[in-house]
Amino acid sequence: MELHGALVASPGMGHFVPILELGKHLLNHHGFDRITVFLITDDVPRSKSLVGKTLTEAGPKFVIRFIPLDVSGQDMSGSLLTKLAEMMRMAIPDIRTAIMGLEPRPRVFVVDLLGTEALAVAEELEITRKHVLVTTSAWFLAFTVYMASLDKGTLFKHLSSIGALPIPGCSPVKFDKYMFI
Repeated sequence: MELHGALVASPGMGHFVPILELGKHLLNHHGFDRITVFLITDDVPRSKSLVGKTLTEAGPKFVIRFIPLDVSGQDMSGSLLTKLAEMMRMAIPDIRTAIMGLEPRPRVFVVDLLGTEALAVAEELEITRKHVLVTTSAWFLAFTVYMASLDKGTLFKHLSSIGALPIPGCSPVKFDKYMFI
């Protein structure tokens, strides 16, 4: 049975490059027969030009597909992280359709940190090997996971005291009083 992996990158080169490199590595060094990479973007021509060399290296075993988003009528105010998360939510139906159209169906599904909501697509399509690619430092990952486990009262206590927030296994985070102005 052919080992096919589907990888999904959130918008932006900082997400595209790690997913593309992972895809090449899986194909060349880990026994994958085929890799299909989906790049979510609101500007396909610009994304194609930025990805450039990788597109020319792509062959029949390494397929790159762009999932275009029309964000013109959407409220894209807020932080960059909020915008990227919203774009990924918007892309889920297109990701589902694209994955369903693949033959053979992928046995491995990988998303980057901002694409975790797309794991539901893999679950729905019964892709059992699901992974999240985290390209940050181990400290930042530990910080992110720990922050999600805190209740607002504990977090507020640390923020208002301008003390340090202990992170298990890591250095504590010291808050600057000007950090939240």
